[in-house]
Amino acid sequence: GKLGKNWDIRIGRQVVVWGFSDNLRVLDFLNPLDNLEPGLADIEDLRRPVGMVKLDHFIRTQGNPWRLSLIAIPEQRFSRNPAFGSDFYAVTDAQGNAVKFGEESPDDFEDINTAISLKGQIAGFDLSLISARHWQDQQYLDVSQINRNNLPAALATFNQDVLLTHSRITTA
Repeated sequence: GKLGKNWDIRIGRQVVVWGFSDNLRVLDFLNPLDNLEPGLADIEDLRRPVGMVKLDHFIRTQGNPWRLSLIAIPEQRFSRNPAFGSDFYAVTDAQGNAVKFGEESPDDFEDINTAISLKGQIAGFDLSLISARHWQDQQYLDVSQINRNNLPAALATFNQDVLLTHSRITTA
């Protein structure tokens, strides 16, 4: 809805695209993807909506439109990847057996993702300035729980001890 002459607000699950490339998603990280069947759908249909509050302020300078967007994302959703054991599941050991790791994810409202962008045109060229503090969608293997004093025993329980964890990052 409108909050005034130059202000809009949107609340709820939504898709926000940051970036203007079709398949290269360098800056398009606010919405996770549905990768259950990779390569079988268009990128526009893959984005998963996320609960957020988006506040837009529209500025017009010398005929050029500018948009300042402030976003708060309390809902923590990550990309859906192929299920363990499916044809598209890609994590295997040296023998080709599927390997499953535990996952540690932040809770909703634990650390709210925030983002800000300023988009406009200067002399016919598009310009975007963005910054965000958010959870990295791609997990990393957290090996800090492995007992390095007894490495043979630790390697035997590697799958149970190692967790996939999301990093908290700042993008500018």
